[in-house]
Amino acid sequence: MNSKMMLLIVMILNSTLFMGCATNFGLEGRKAISECMQINESGSYILTRNLGVSGDCLGINVHYVTIDLNGFTLYGDGTGAGVTTYDDHWRGVVLRNGNITNFNNGVEMKNVRDAVIENIRSTNNTRYGIRIGLSGKGDAIIKNCVAVDNGVRDIITVGVVAENIVGRMSAAGSAVIGNVIKQQLVADHSVVVNNNGDTLDVSNCPTLIMGNNFKWMTSGDPPPIFNADCKVIHNIPAGLNSP
Repeated sequence: MNSKMMLLIVMILNSTLFMGCATNFGLEGRKAISECMQINESGSYILTRNLGVSGDCLGINVHYVTIDLNGFTLYGDGTGAGVTTYDDHWRGVVLRNGNITNFNNGVEMKNVRDAVIENIRSTNNTRYGIRIGLSGKGDAIIKNCVAVDNGVRDIITVGVVAENIVGRMSAAGSAVIGNVIKQQLVADHSVVVNNNGDTLDVSNCPTLIMGNNFKWMTSGDPPPIFNADCKVIHNIPAGLNSP
């Protein structure tokens, strides 16, 4: 794991991150959102009511945007995305504090850089609950979210995923720390530490798997087969650890 990923892990475990526009907006400086819209100006935004829509609700079309859903809900009709970005090169997007349900994708930010998703509940979407940070740079952060009951995958990411409740997750080149996995975690070249849940599937090594408690751990066909590049230690049950 490179030094940037290690720095991200330290930050996510020791603080609540604020990333976004460098300007300090404060409560009175945030721009109110009262309807679904495209966001074309950098800055800090706050939702003022529940919003329902067919298609996309909030579309981000600029760098450095912070959106506080303020405890409200975005709900769709099975199409579009609750929150999405219209260009893959945007960076510095923060989304926090609310619910997203019944879209095609809850949060869709495939290749956004330096993104943070925090305290979001994304459920009952047709495809993905949260899909973010697939640029391979490993700089997305997902923390304290609930992503369950989505059609294809609840979270799919490259980045740091910490202290979430997730049904099914796919993480590549990621740090996956302290999550509750209701169904399956597929880890590819990742650090997987202190998670609890049903099934861990290690698709590719090198991977560090340490201090987890899963009912099942697999790498290919059971029983678990981990090659020499996978370090699997201090997990429960003990029989699933590396020799």
